Amino acid sequence: MEELKDVVLHVYQLSEAGARRNGNAAVAFLSRRLLPSIGMGAYHTSVEVDGQFYTFAANAGIVKTKHRDQGLPADYVNAYQESIVLGASCHDRRGELNEIIQTLSQTFTPTSYHLAHRNCNHFTETLATALILRDQLSRDNYNTHAPDNTTPGTSNNNNKRLETFPQWINRLANTGRMVIAHDDDIVPCDVWKEAICAVGADQKVGWDIASSSTTTTIQNKSLSKSSQGKKTLTPAQAVALAKLRKK
Repeated sequence: MEELKDVVLHVYQLSEAGARRNGNAAVAFLSRRLLPSIGMGAYHTSVEVDGQFYTFAANAGIVKTKHRDQGLPADYVNAYQESIVLGASCHDRRGELNEIIQTLSQTFTPTSYHLAHRNCNHFTETLATALILRDQLSRDNYNTHAPDNTTPGTSNNNNKRLETFPQWINRLANTGRMVIAHDDDIVPCDVWKEAICAVGADQKVGWDIASSSTTTTIQNKSLSKSSQGKKTLTPAQAVALAKLRKK
């Protein structure tokens, strides 16, 4: 088994020279001069894990590169600011990482980018959360949908987050979400919920923390017509049935 890899966040601040070169002088002034004084900034981020760099951009979707300074938007070229180690990945196989990226690519598409509602920082926070907090995401999803939960699906994700991901990174966008509208085809990013989906926890009721294996699988939310009339097994019944089949 491979050693767990650090998940590193690379931060870039809007380059004043690059912004001016692309006709965004006013944006450059706001980003470099005004916004930092109130705890905000126009930042771009990428996530590095196992020697690969991942980011998200308009008209490109999820971009994978082999170097920190590749695949950057034009305004952020030569604008590297710092790197922050967010934690260790719970995933020890490249295949698991690829599955997470594949799942995220369904919502972080080339046409789904939005400065306030679904940007590069939403992507990097979601990816890092899925990589570092896999077991917590699984437990949280189980507790939300457990049979003895009197209010299933009502957990509040607003206060759930990867604590090591700096809040100032996306503060400008998160503030803008309150006043900036989006088109009907743009779905605002829910970092915690999308991280749960990325690790496949939305399809799992039980999770063996030690072995990272599924112990019980819930039925798909969209049942086929032929199966809607069938009785659904409880998690305990499913486990018992699995044991009987092994005998």
